[in-house]
Amino acid sequence: MKPAACDGDILMYYRLHTEYKAGDMVVYQADGLLHIGRIAAVPEETVQITEEGELVINGYTQADTEVFYEKGPANGTEEQSLGKGEYYILADDPSSTEDSRSYGPILRKQIKGIVVTLIRRRNL
Repeated sequence: MKPAACDGDILMYYRLHTEYKAGDMVVYQADGLLHIGRIAAVPEETVQITEEGELVINGYTQADTEVFYEKGPANGTEEQSLGKGEYYILADDPSSTEDSRSYGPILRKQIKGIVVTLIRRRNL
């Protein structure tokens, strides 16, 4: 999740949160591990990442200055329609981690909570 969160940072997440929206940083479980990601699309939306690395939600290219997708093998995904209870979650730095491009849509029950606090580790 660099640059938003780095190795060694401490984060707290709220497990009782029930309403998630695009842009929320969440903790979710996939392949038996906990991951941090940002919700890109919510249930019943369509999502695609073009070969040029543009994020397209419901046919509209998103102008997100915090997340950059480089052209490469992880891009050029097919358009996906999310069902009820499905979220498309992306890492801020997709080159260093896996996200919905490899796991597919994340189910609501896989989302463990919303990040509420992030404490940066200081180099002493």
